[in-house]
Amino acid sequence: MAIDGLLFARPDDHKAERFTKATRFHDTKLGMLPLFPLIIGTLAQNGPRYKNDQAFAQATVINLQLLKADGNAVLERLPGGFPDLNALKQNGFYATANGQAYVAPRQNVDPTLAKLVYQLAWRATTSIDFLLKKGNLERYIPTAQEIRDKLSEEAHQALERTAADVVDQLFGETDQRVQ
Repeated sequence: MAIDGLLFARPDDHKAERFTKATRFHDTKLGMLPLFPLIIGTLAQNGPRYKNDQAFAQATVINLQLLKADGNAVLERLPGGFPDLNALKQNGFYATANGQAYVAPRQNVDPTLAKLVYQLAWRATTSIDFLLKKGNLERYIPTAQEIRDKLSEEAHQALERTAADVVDQLFGETDQRVQ
């Protein structure tokens, strides 16, 4: 997801900074998880089968619906959203103390939630794997490069403003608006 966002990044802008941060911090990566279906859709639409194979297009739509349902099932159990998974990861790897005794990692994580997270991770990875097969990644990269090469600075700024407006409408005010 962060790589797709770099298509329109400049070396010194917030997108490049966010990408660098995403390589180091789990909270940043987890914060991007709700956007995962967008990259799935972009990769699917770039493949030749999407336009010519009705079954493939329908399978993509169904897969995106299942991915959304799996994500929502996890979110229903996480009051702070996907970033809460970082604390769960820590609790699942390390023993904690409850004041009286140490608690083993297997007792720190709700088994039902663990299964839901596993299902979401499985769905996300198999979705990407399916879409990157048969040359789709190799087709996607030149398409992205072609877009980048043809984009003037004026068009880039217009695209930034439009994207910021869409993000505002979907998620509320952004903290890094392009002026």
